Amino acid sequence: MRTPVFVTVLLLLGALVVTSMLGMGGMDGMGGGMPMMGQGQGQSASGGEAIYKQFCATCHGADGKGALPGAPDFTDPGGRLSKSDEVLLKHILEGFQSPGSPMAMPPKGGNPGLSVDELRATLAYIRERFGK
Repeated sequence: MRTPVFVTVLLLLGALVVTSMLGMGGMDGMGGGMPMMGQGQGQSASGGEAIYKQFCATCHGADGKGALPGAPDFTDPGGRLSKSDEVLLKHILEGFQSPGSPMAMPPKGGNPGLSVDELRATLAYIRERFGK
């Protein structure tokens, strides 16, 4: 069954709004949410986990199976994680749209403040958590 385009757009917009609100300091806008990554934080494996949970899980799911139409299943042994770190890091840095997917991943998951080291830590976390 095909998901209507407007439903996909609404889901994407909702995910972006939630991610933006979390990045701005919380849903109440009063600064009580998760800290923004990208200012030298999150360069360890645990930092990669925090970045995944804050910026990636909205679309890719906490379980890595893809929460929105078109988001890849990281647990599929022949799927996205079968690609090299070089290819995956390029996709994360520049953004990527899978052929046939109704939506694209924005560059740096929509957070331009993330450093290359933070993105590497996030990729390491994704491989460790879902690439088994």
